[in-house]
Amino acid sequence: MAFKVPNVVGPKPFHQGYALGVVVAKHHNKTLRVIVKRMLKDRKYGGKRFQRYSSLKVHDELNECGLGDLVLIRQSRPHSKTKFFEVADIAKKYAANSFLSVHPEVKDFFDNLHKSKAGAPQSDEL
Repeated sequence: MAFKVPNVVGPKPFHQGYALGVVVAKHHNKTLRVIVKRMLKDRKYGGKRFQRYSSLKVHDELNECGLGDLVLIRQSRPHSKTKFFEVADIAKKYAANSFLSVHPEVKDFFDNLHKSKAGAPQSDEL
């Protein structure tokens, strides 16, 4: 599942310990993988801008973030060998069911598909 990383900047710059990113994985209990997008200027050609992505492990104390959520993270004490950030705030929850609420026929198709795979053949298939 691919999530689009938004073109937004957090309340403070990344080098001050704050960043805004998208949750792309939930590894273990209270651990997230967040992708943060940064815009940089080329050193040689000053007008040229390009994007860099950072993949960070983030501590989620309340375990309330889900995949696709837009979160504000901040630097913190080390929680483990590779985990130096924690969730400061959830900026926007990912609405996974928004597509299915607009297109109920797709939801019905997948429900019927799972039912037919789950058990014995349906009566109309005989």
